[in-house]
Amino acid sequence: MISALDYLGIDHVRDGVPVAGITLDQYAELARHGIQFNVIVTSRSFNETGDYSHDLDRIEVLANTVPGSVASIEGLNEINRYPVTLHGQSTAWNTAIGRDVQALLHDQVNAHAGLAGVPILNLSLGGMRPEDASVMGNMSDLTDYGTWHTYFGLGEQPAKNITSGVAAAKLLAPYDPVQITETGYYNAINDMAWGGGGVSEAVQAKLTLNLLMDAANQGVARTYIYELMDNGLFPTSSLEGSFGLFRGDGSPKPVADAIHNLTTLLADHGGNSEGFATSSLNVSISGLSDSGKSMLLQSSDGDHQLVLWAEPVIWSMDSRSEVWAPSQSVTVSLGQVADEVTVYDPLRGTYAISHATNTDRVTVEVTDHPVIIEISDGHSAPAAPPPGSGAAPQAGSTTIGDGSHALVLKVSQDRYQGDAQYTISVDGVQQGGTLTAQARAGSGETDLVTVKGDWSDGPHSVSVNFLNDAYGGSPDADRNLHVEGISYDGAEVSDGTATLLSNGAREFALPHATADWAL
Repeated sequence: MISALDYLGIDHVRDGVPVAGITLDQYAELARHGIQFNVIVTSRSFNETGDYSHDLDRIEVLANTVPGSVASIEGLNEINRYPVTLHGQSTAWNTAIGRDVQALLHDQVNAHAGLAGVPILNLSLGGMRPEDASVMGNMSDLTDYGTWHTYFGLGEQPAKNITSGVAAAKLLAPYDPVQITETGYYNAINDMAWGGGGVSEAVQAKLTLNLLMDAANQGVARTYIYELMDNGLFPTSSLEGSFGLFRGDGSPKPVADAIHNLTTLLADHGGNSEGFATSSLNVSISGLSDSGKSMLLQSSDGDHQLVLWAEPVIWSMDSRSEVWAPSQSVTVSLGQVADEVTVYDPLRGTYAISHATNTDRVTVEVTDHPVIIEISDGHSAPAAPPPGSGAAPQAGSTTIGDGSHALVLKVSQDRYQGDAQYTISVDGVQQGGTLTAQARAGSGETDLVTVKGDWSDGPHSVSVNFLNDAYGGSPDADRNLHVEGISYDGAEVSDGTATLLSNGAREFALPHATADWAL
């Protein structure tokens, strides 16, 4: 879990109440690693005691064990589905009693010396219309944040449901900022339990990036994605088993890779990153479609980040497959010349896909997920190899893992309706997550992928698995993946090239270790 959260760049987790001798030690270990918890009080404990005393005592133990570990306490989860009884009335049939239930939590939290001042989130409801939930009245005096759970079916884009979820949270707590405490897409394509099946892993990645940007753009203070890992039941056929950002074996799905790239690109490590005064930027945008959106951010070093994305239909429930989204050329014009303008695509990686200096405009291709344009006052972008170095140009560089030896692959693609995606494995063990090719075959450029590790002496195998072949009926409409060379610690691997014309893995044999070359 620590490794997964570190990879995502996430330091807040929503979960149940820790219990000494069962889960408290794990919570404390995560907290010492920098993870903070939004802890949900439980209907079971409430029904046993008639109040929150047991839950709050346990939460207070965590807060005292690792100070600062409790970021917030959330009211009861979906009280219409997991009801509690107060004053002889059940929330299963009398939603209005939820106000008294939340008022009791508010009073008891503030009565605990070790919890006083911890932000309180509103309780939640499941599958209920906001107007029906409004019988609880205005809850702002009992909460610090409004909440809502926002899910999706039929592969729909997130903006509409995010908008309605924020409005619902505001209906119940109009004076409070909003946290979305559950949201996400699942991969069980044929599970129709919610009236519409899930989506592929590739589409989940795109939709989740859009979801996060939609929520931020609408002022959501914090968004909790359900859930970290597939629960391992039936991940390809069960709705509840396939929400994970990671598969049940711990390997990252494309959505985990995409979030990793997004948080890496937008991370701000400045000492005043949470308290600086922002400045304006004169920007005009042309060519963005009706479904297009934009959000202007700024980091503490003064640079601005303009995020552009669009939300066309990208999933067909009829064919249970991805729908190709056309690219749109979007021009961003600045009111003054910028020292540097650098463009990133978090679906591809963390490297720059284009870079310009001393310019007042940039044109980017926007399809169905966010593109980040960094507008800089002089900070350097990734440099090309120096003239005369003899090094082949690199479209993008990615490093996976740690270790004393480096296995390097040069990769390119034939692009058609999106980029080629692939994974790399050593001796059958996948290294890192899903990779996305950027360099075009025949352009003279390659992607440079470095895999680091401490493998034993002896023979080994490296395999490249092409994941998303596509063909439109002609050589110009064909997505392929090219391995243009493999080396280890600078030594070229014989027969280290291949063209993958269809989905599947191509294996490369590495020789026995020698005194000069050991894998």
